[in-house]
Amino acid sequence: MHLFNETHDVTITIDPTYRIGSADNDPSYDHVFNPNGYGRNDFYSTFCIRDHSEESDIKIALIGSCYSYDRACSVLDGNILTVLQNDHITKIDLDTDEVISTTEIPTDFINISLHKIPHGLAIHGELEIIVLDNDCNVIRRAGARDVITDIQILEDRILYKDDSGYDYEVELDGNKA
Repeated sequence: MHLFNETHDVTITIDPTYRIGSADNDPSYDHVFNPNGYGRNDFYSTFCIRDHSEESDIKIALIGSCYSYDRACSVLDGNILTVLQNDHITKIDLDTDEVISTTEIPTDFINISLHKIPHGLAIHGELEIIVLDNDCNVIRRAGARDVITDIQILEDRILYKDDSGYDYEVELDGNKA
């Protein structure tokens, strides 16, 4: 995934070679963040986050769920990078290279992508759409009968479709159609 704004140019990929506690890990990581405390024998995945800015170039290893996808996993807002790793959202301040917060999103399903919406975030999950405020608190959830295959974010609503061909809509003012 590639994100950029006036001050940061960020790429996120999965690092298939990173192993917790291994001496063979890439030594070029400036920081390794493991906010959920995964251990050597846990099932996990590591995101390689590279940030090129006017100030510096940094490389961060972010360890999270093995059910993490790097295709549409984050949102860049100024200097704050918000990253979805299945059921956890981690906010990183790219100017200070620090984790600001980690929030667990209660769900029974795999989460696929993260999107910026007015006044918050939306998670495209396997069988549900989860709407969050800017502090990553769950505002509402909307489900589907089958796997959600298509999502379209408009200014005032989210339209989505499931694998069975059913159409759904969630209004961002709190109403569900």
